[in-house]
Amino acid sequence: MVLAHPSGMISEREPGGAMTSSTQAVVVDTSASPNVRLRPVPATAVTLENGFWGPRVATNASLTIEHQYRQLENEGMFEKLRLAADPAFRAQREGFAGEGRLYKWLEAASVSLAIDNHAGIEGMVEEAIALLEPVQSDDGYIGLTYPSGVSDLRWSNLDFGHELFAAGHLIQAGIANRRALGNQRLFDIAVGVADHIVGRFASNGDGGRPGHPEIEMALVEMYRETRDERYLDTARLFIDRAGGRDMRVLRGHAVKATYFACGMADLYAEIGDPEYLTALESLWRSMVATNMYVTGALGGRVRSESIGREFELPHEGAYAETCAAIGSMMWNWRMLTIRPEARFGDMIELCLYNSILAGVSLEGDSFFYDNPHSRFGRNSVSPWNERDRHASRGPRARQPWFNDRVACCPPNLARVLAQLPGYMYTTSDEGLWVHLYDAVRLKCQLTSGADVSISQTTRYPWDGDVELAVSTGSNETFSLFLRIPGWCASAVVTVNGIPVDQRVAPGTYLEIRRTWGRSSTVRLHIDMRPRLLEANPMLSEARGSVALARGPLGGSP
Repeated sequence: MVLAHPSGMISEREPGGAMTSSTQAVVVDTSASPNVRLRPVPATAVTLENGFWGPRVATNASLTIEHQYRQLENEGMFEKLRLAADPAFRAQREGFAGEGRLYKWLEAASVSLAIDNHAGIEGMVEEAIALLEPVQSDDGYIGLTYPSGVSDLRWSNLDFGHELFAAGHLIQAGIANRRALGNQRLFDIAVGVADHIVGRFASNGDGGRPGHPEIEMALVEMYRETRDERYLDTARLFIDRAGGRDMRVLRGHAVKATYFACGMADLYAEIGDPEYLTALESLWRSMVATNMYVTGALGGRVRSESIGREFELPHEGAYAETCAAIGSMMWNWRMLTIRPEARFGDMIELCLYNSILAGVSLEGDSFFYDNPHSRFGRNSVSPWNERDRHASRGPRARQPWFNDRVACCPPNLARVLAQLPGYMYTTSDEGLWVHLYDAVRLKCQLTSGADVSISQTTRYPWDGDVELAVSTGSNETFSLFLRIPGWCASAVVTVNGIPVDQRVAPGTYLEIRRTWGRSSTVRLHIDMRPRLLEANPMLSEARGSVALARGPLGGSP
């Protein structure tokens, strides 16, 4: 049976229920989600040129991913898998499910390979999959937390064992690997894990829930890939057991909070329960109004890696974990597909340029885990003491890896950069949406079936001039939506040299609806004058201070 997605992408269901997908490295597959307005454009439809993001994504593909593989090898990850496959080995191998970093790496490498097949990376992916296959138990369980054959210890420490967290990343890696490369081996492992979790926590009525959210996103995405409603139902169980629909204020571990919100947004996209959307909106406003650094970073408390009281945002002692900024970006992406409002696109841009990109060096081989926002050359004696075990050791410099901690941030960064082309555009019934500006080319098909190509020429973010050359196979009527950033004072848009006959309002998506000829030129000029951002007076550490920003760099009000 062939299933046609609204995006025009095709999936085939094979005998026995398996589905082969041709979605080709989408961020999340909302192509058939009933409660979203925006549909994904595959990362493979977007070509980054020599602008701002192109060189950084190229470095990620050509250097960062291999560097991280070598670090995983050096820390003993692959040796642990070899030992786990030996039925005679009984010693505990991991204090908790740190193998999640390998699964994030697999997702990053798979998506990157779909765009640019760098020599050697495919072999690394295949080697990792080959090591995972014999580790999986007959019942689908896989993990390094507990010795093989000691099934009574599995899932016994949901709060801190993080088995469900790692399983979620494995499921996402399996889906990404099949979508991007058409491979089945890792996906088959992922299905086994997902089925085991359904049987353990849903089918048998177990009351447990994850200590670290991630599995919720993965189960919804597995539902999207297979249309098996057991996965969707289990994700809903986890979210309801955590009281998701009643949440109103964002608190707690910053990565956990944002990942949970991502999962709840994914769930809403499929089932449309308005209570989830009410909670998500309240949580988002809570985050932006009272708990977010000017850079988009989250989490001021080092000791608990968490979001504290309202306006508790220390600078030198900031935790501001890279993964929390990534979690915020992923959450805003999901909110954008549900409600295509510029505030969500602005937040994606804010995090990408400021709190995410800071986590990796220009060379692509060193990383920040936590990101303090100031440094005075000495340890501060405060509730956020830098010597806390959660903070990075030594001088504030990026590190090649984090062997004294779980190196969760580096592969997460690699994953984001590999997927970045998929964040730039979406489609809807009305037409095509432009979310991020860069020197980039797009070739895609609209939901109407029309073929469209767009070539962006710009030096953004260094200046605010963007030219979009729009090409169609024939005269086509559709809307082109341009994000007009909320931070700009003004913007001007022309089509073929003629100003658009509508107000170009900052903080909106400008809809240009017309019959497009075979070739049209849209020019966008965004006011890039520097601006001073005044700290909220409730923020004691920054009271009376200002931050300097220009365009998307430096922060956003």
